[in-house]
Amino acid sequence: MITFPNAELVRGVVYDIDSKNPVENVNIILPDLDTGTVSDKNGLFEFNVFKSGVYTINASMIGYKVYSEKFVVETTEMKTHKIYLTKEPIEWEAVNVMGLIPSKHSPEITQVVEADKKINTDQNTLSSLLSNLHGIQVQAAHDYGRNVNISIRGSSDFKPGGYNNRVLLLLDGFPVSIPNSGSSDWNAIPFESVQRIEVVRGPASSIYGHNSMGGVINIVTRSGIGVERKWYPRLRFGSYGSRGMSLSFNGKKQGANINSSMGYSSSNGHRFNSGYEQARLSLKVNKILPKNQKIQLSIIGCNSFNQQPGFIYPDNPELKSYRESFRISGYLQIYYKRNFKKNIISISLATNQFKTDYRDRNDTPYDEKQGKTNYRDQSYIMRSQIQRFFNDSGTLIIGTELSFDQSKSNVLRNIYDSLEQNTVAGFIQYRRPFSENFVNEIGLRYDFRNISGGERYPIKNFRALSPKYTIHYKPNSFFSSYLSFNKGFRAPSISELYLEYESSYGLLLKGNPSLKPESLTSTEIGLKYQKQQSFSFFGNIFFNQYKDMIDFIYTIPVKSINIEEVRGIGIEL
Repeated sequence: MITFPNAELVRGVVYDIDSKNPVENVNIILPDLDTGTVSDKNGLFEFNVFKSGVYTINASMIGYKVYSEKFVVETTEMKTHKIYLTKEPIEWEAVNVMGLIPSKHSPEITQVVEADKKINTDQNTLSSLLSNLHGIQVQAAHDYGRNVNISIRGSSDFKPGGYNNRVLLLLDGFPVSIPNSGSSDWNAIPFESVQRIEVVRGPASSIYGHNSMGGVINIVTRSGIGVERKWYPRLRFGSYGSRGMSLSFNGKKQGANINSSMGYSSSNGHRFNSGYEQARLSLKVNKILPKNQKIQLSIIGCNSFNQQPGFIYPDNPELKSYRESFRISGYLQIYYKRNFKKNIISISLATNQFKTDYRDRNDTPYDEKQGKTNYRDQSYIMRSQIQRFFNDSGTLIIGTELSFDQSKSNVLRNIYDSLEQNTVAGFIQYRRPFSENFVNEIGLRYDFRNISGGERYPIKNFRALSPKYTIHYKPNSFFSSYLSFNKGFRAPSISELYLEYESSYGLLLKGNPSLKPESLTSTEIGLKYQKQQSFSFFGNIFFNQYKDMIDFIYTIPVKSINIEEVRGIGIEL
């Protein structure tokens, strides 16, 4: 029996019994008082108890055995109690994928890359790190290039500018897609501030909606390391005039955790017109408030210059690209949550700003000049949700999401001005064990998106219902398996609808305003065997059926169309 010697405040820390590391987002329930809370990133939890007596405390989290014990609250000097959880995974590598937004999504195959692994692989950009992970394909002109195409399980096409992108990038749980193309400025996120990377394979539209039908990559940034202040300097040099430096700081001041970083990198490039220069800044502040409240503010900015080397054609070695670009990317995020009895209520606000300019090099031949072009993109996002914990270890999440996007570009058709798109979504997730060996997981999300091309073009509306059902089976502590049915969707991007652009090679690309949204129905079955830390094996088979898949067809001109049906099967071992 545990004794909590304070009648007003119960405080504790949750640890992994093997690694002795703190465990975040553990559900702490007091069934006798019908109240509870969750542990923070340092494993800490606390709640008020105003009456002395004997109570039961339950601690539970996906992947660990349920902890339950009696404790006594009495009015003497307060101490911090330690709870140790023992691993017993129902499915493998289930994580809190939403990062900043505390949704409990348990995808069947999720890979987590921690900061120490990132450093050991000696990668310097997000795209170069992802290219070393299994099942992920990356296409980029160079590591610091902006036109990065990411594909998980072959879901996305390698098209210029990130079009046909079906992988969603999250920054601390917030979508950071560029409204025009639906892709992301992958390398604008300060690499030195990354704590871990979470990769979800397979459709995740039941939580994330648009653009996540091929998978999700969540970048979780550092949140401070307690009272001890630490500086992390880094300096590197390489061939082709490559150089980089960064300085990160973690610390605590007046009860607030602070993490900040600044970085600079540049190179002359390994071939003609492939140089780059980039400067990055980030600041993240979070603070625990009275009455089980937390607030967090995050600001990230990146100013980058990239030359556009283009493609290499063996039959025409003299073909060159003289284009170069400048971009300012900015992200502002505000997050607030409050624990109220067995509920967590949270509100998240964010804005993403992108200012991109393209121009010709000073030495561009007269017949190669294309003039100046630009993009101006901005997004505003609001998400609210309530998360409910039940005594039977069930979890219910109900939430809404609103977003407003604007895009202006002089490479779009002139008749489409002040392009805007608005999204309204609602979602519900429920997870509950219904026997000793089985767990049910149900998800459903509804999205409504309208896109306006201006006064001279009618508004386009897209609707989608994205359900998911997964059943997990775990007969013993070594073996687990699952069966999952999932549906994803993606609405056409602004570029796929309205683009009209001629490349430096004379290739004309045209959008198609009559495009329909694409959808994916996925069935997946998998298993895992793990004998402690000495041996593990996993395998799964997935069947994907796409409807109205959007693709750019290389005709004259290149045009986006819907392909009625595409099927695929994949095996992972």
